[in-house]
Amino acid sequence: VCDDTEFILPTGAYEGNVLILTKPLGTQVAVNAYEWISDYRDLDSNCSNDDSARKEKIIERYSALVAKVPEEVAMSAFKAATKYMSQLNQIGAKLMLKYGATACTDITGFGIRGHAQNLIEAQTNSVAFCIDRLPVLKGMLDVDDNVMDGLFKLRLGYSAETSGGLFLSLPKENEQAFLSDYQEETSGCAWTVGHVTPNEIRAVL
Repeated sequence: VCDDTEFILPTGAYEGNVLILTKPLGTQVAVNAYEWISDYRDLDSNCSNDDSARKEKIIERYSALVAKVPEEVAMSAFKAATKYMSQLNQIGAKLMLKYGATACTDITGFGIRGHAQNLIEAQTNSVAFCIDRLPVLKGMLDVDDNVMDGLFKLRLGYSAETSGGLFLSLPKENEQAFLSDYQEETSGCAWTVGHVTPNEIRAVL
């Protein structure tokens, strides 16, 4: 059992708040790019001699990928993705309480835009979430746009995330302290990705 000082209702965002994200986007794209590379590396074991169509598809996907993003960049993105996916949101949650977050959700299956829209519909005040920055794992926007033909809609904010970060609203005066403490306690980054404006119950990207 906890008392009302130990949790935050997801309903209190107000005009002037900043919007913060505690993990980068693009994990789904990074995992799929890694699978394409792994399939290519294990081509002979993945395909029998009479499975020429599958072999051709694996080679085609890999070639398209490395034509846009070097293999080492894709592998680095996957390594970063696994690090963020294994990182709990506990520190972010602790700092939310410390710095007076007014609303929060985590980013998972609906992407940042979908979850932002769901969160905005829960607000007591008539406000809009204006998202003007998308922190994305290096190279993954290019992969989704130009190799996967926008399959995951990462640029539009709809790409699902596995074990995604916290998306929260916070009083502007506490922004820098939250970001600084988060970096110090996690050796990672959180980002200001937007702000809260009045009068519209919607999320804008």
